[in-house]
Amino acid sequence: MPSIYGRQAVDGVDRMQSVAVAAGARRVSAAVVDSGRAHAPIAWFVFAYAACGLLISAFFGQAGEAWPLLYIGFFFSKSLVLLLIYVFARLLHGMVIVRPARLFAHVWNDFTANPDVHRQLAAGIPLAILVPVFLSVFASLKVLIPEVNPFGWDATFAEWDRLLHGGIDPWRILQPVIGHPFITFMFDNVYCAWFYLLQLVCIWQAFSVSRPRLRMQFFLSFLLIWVVLGNIGATLLSSAGPCFYALAVGSAGPYQPLMDYLREAAHQYPLWSPNMQQILWQNYLHPEVSITRGISAMPSIHVAMAALMALLGWRIGRALGLALTAYAVLILIASVHLGWHYAIDGYAGIVGAYVIWRAVGWVLAWQDAAQPATGS
Repeated sequence: MPSIYGRQAVDGVDRMQSVAVAAGARRVSAAVVDSGRAHAPIAWFVFAYAACGLLISAFFGQAGEAWPLLYIGFFFSKSLVLLLIYVFARLLHGMVIVRPARLFAHVWNDFTANPDVHRQLAAGIPLAILVPVFLSVFASLKVLIPEVNPFGWDATFAEWDRLLHGGIDPWRILQPVIGHPFITFMFDNVYCAWFYLLQLVCIWQAFSVSRPRLRMQFFLSFLLIWVVLGNIGATLLSSAGPCFYALAVGSAGPYQPLMDYLREAAHQYPLWSPNMQQILWQNYLHPEVSITRGISAMPSIHVAMAALMALLGWRIGRALGLALTAYAVLILIASVHLGWHYAIDGYAGIVGAYVIWRAVGWVLAWQDAAQPATGS
C-alpha cells in the first residue's frame, strides 16, 4: 500500500508540474502575441526594407544579391548565441544573487512561472527574428554599392581630411603617439571587439522591459542608421577607404606608408584588420556568397554604432555614458589608425547617429503626447 500511495504522490507531482509548464507556456504565448503587436512598426519597417532590397537589386540586374535569407544562417546563429547568453545570465543571477538551495529547480521555475522572465522573452523573441532578417538584407545590399555607384570619392575625402586637419593626414597626426606595434595590436582588438559589444547591447535592450520607450528609440535608431547611413549615404558617397585607396584610385596616395607599417606590425602581433581588408578586396574582385563582402567607407557605421551605444549609455547613467563615449572615441581613433576610414567618415557617422537618435526621440515623444487625444 505505501508503494501505491507513493506512486500516486509522484503522479500528482508530475501532473502539477505539467500544469505549471502548460500555464507558463500559455503565458509566454500570450505575451509573445502582445509583444508582436507592440513591435509591429519595426516588423513593417523590416518587411518594407526587404521588399525594397529585392526591387533595387532586380532593377540593377542583381536579383540574387539582396535575397533576405542570403546570410540569414549567419545572423540567426548570432541570435542563438545571444539567447544562450541571456539564459546563462539568468543562471548566473540565481547562483550569485538568489543562491537557492536547489539552483536548477529555481532556474526552471524562473522560466516557467516568473512573469518578468515571460515579458523579457516575449520582448526579445520578435527582435531575435526581425534583426537577423534586417541585417541579412543590409549585408546583401552593401555588396551592390560599387555596382550602383562605383568608388569615386576617395581622392576627394582624402583631400578634405587633410584640409580639415591643418594640411596633415590624420593618420600621420596619430602615428607618433600610437604607431607602435603593440599599441596597434591593442587598437585592433578594440576595433574587433565592436562586433561583440554591439551584440551584447542589442541583446540587453532586446530583453529589457524596464524602459520600453528608450528601448524602442534605440532599435529604431539602430535600424535607421544602417539604412540611412549604411545604405543611402554609403551609396551616394561611394568610397573604399584608406586601406583600399591605391586600389580604388589607381595611385599610391598618402596612405601607402600607413599600410606598409600595418603589414610590418602584423609580423610582430596577430592583427585582424590587415587580414580582413585583404579578404574583403579579394571577395570584391571575385564575388561569391559570403558575409565577408561589401566595402564602403563614408560614413563609418562602426563609429556611428559606437556613438549610438554612447547615446543610450547616457540615458541609462553617467558612468555608462562616460565608458561608452570613451569606447566610441577609441573606435574613431582605431578606424583611422588601422586604415579603415578617413577621419571625416567617423565625424559623419557621429553626426548622423546623433541626428537620427534625436529625430526618433522627437517622433516617439510626439506620439506619446498625441496618444491621450487619440484615445479620447
